[in-house]
Amino acid sequence: MIFIPDYRVFAVNQYGEYEEVYDGYYVSGEEEQARRERKEIARKVALREAAQNEYIQKYGHFTFFRYQPVQDNFLGCSVLEVARLFYASTMLPYQSDILTWKNGKIISVEALQKLLSVSDSTYRRFIIKMQEIEVLKIENELVHLNSDIFSRQHIRKWRGLNQSFIRIYHEAFRYLYEKLDGRQRGKLGYLIKLIPYLNIQTNIICAVPQADHINCIEPLDIQQICVLVGYSSNQASRFLKEMQQIQFEDGQPVFIYNDSDRVAKVNPRLFYGGNIWEDILREFESS
Repeated sequence: MIFIPDYRVFAVNQYGEYEEVYDGYYVSGEEEQARRERKEIARKVALREAAQNEYIQKYGHFTFFRYQPVQDNFLGCSVLEVARLFYASTMLPYQSDILTWKNGKIISVEALQKLLSVSDSTYRRFIIKMQEIEVLKIENELVHLNSDIFSRQHIRKWRGLNQSFIRIYHEAFRYLYEKLDGRQRGKLGYLIKLIPYLNIQTNIICAVPQADHINCIEPLDIQQICVLVGYSSNQASRFLKEMQQIQFEDGQPVFIYNDSDRVAKVNPRLFYGGNIWEDILREFESS
């Protein structure tokens, strides 16, 4: 029998059963099923990679941030401090923990202060704090970020740990940081502090961020969200108004809240850890 690669070829085996033939040999039903499953897995992987490549092409590169779900991952840092830290993380090059410009030139300690747009005293406090909590390190005038927390390389080493990771999209975060002035950047800090409560697929702010079915998600209301980020729950209406004012250049909101079902979401253009970003992105584009 001649095997034709692009066609399914069957033959009768020694037991009188029809089985598919590959390269002139018989394949059992179990092996045939295993091959189909491997093909399906490869197809899904290819689809995920294609979707991610499309996202990168549309929204730019990203840095991975590793965190512990439903916990304070920022060790008492203020919302302004975490906003500065995340802005610095968008300066990471691929496969390095040293901050650089887009052309690959090293960002000095002095240059980082100018990038962050802060005073001398504020910058000194920021650097001291970040080194104390071992997120940032200064060596020979080079600024290093902890690669166990921020990474722009393969994160296989993180898989299997009781922790999660999310993408920080560079262009989106830089745009917002540079658009907001002074203490207004604290709004970005509130969004960052909500990362441990973002559902991995839907970006809904909830009590069970690892829930993989919509019926298992427990959304947090605005009062609960205020408590999480250190904002007075008595000022929940003011907090919601301030957060809803944050927009990208095209007018798309960064934060949305549905009063009817009390569901709050963060735009996946800014942070996202799942693989169905197109679906939830449409909600922001139509809002």
